[in-house]
Amino acid sequence: MSNPNDPMGGQAAPPPPPPPPPQARAGVSSDQMSAAISGITSRLSMGETFAAAGALLVLVISWLLVAFLLDGPAVMSDLAIVASAGILLLIWLRLGGSSLVGANYRLILVALAGILAITASVSLLYFIRAVVTPGVDYSALGMLGRIAYWVGGGLAAFGAYQEWRSAPRA
Repeated sequence: MSNPNDPMGGQAAPPPPPPPPPQARAGVSSDQMSAAISGITSRLSMGETFAAAGALLVLVISWLLVAFLLDGPAVMSDLAIVASAGILLLIWLRLGGSSLVGANYRLILVALAGILAITASVSLLYFIRAVVTPGVDYSALGMLGRIAYWVGGGLAAFGAYQEWRSAPRA
């Protein structure tokens, strides 16, 4: 028997609609991150790329990861940290089109990278002197920080050299 007040006429109700598809996770995909990084690096010269890579290596691996987060030995000087941050800030200002950097951009970049390279070289020389001293033991964490510091200083020095070479001569 059908009920005259039933809008379906006594038939079974249709199945519910399927749930909506899951939303994409909010955030940045690896393709978007890769495109952003390649967009930035395409605007950098080779010297700036090496100087920035060296500064990032010193700041992120040697200082932030090893010395700060993992409480390992702080193998770099405060001057090296300031020089690394200065290199990154200077490059960021230039990429942003800031007029603060001006005509002396290359000179300032080379000076900051030179400071980083010199402090890393001094650290390497002290390490070599300490290695030949019997009874000196270094932890793996300390060695990771030192290697990142030395490689970062070397990259910054190479970048500064490339940037200095590419500067127009008057």
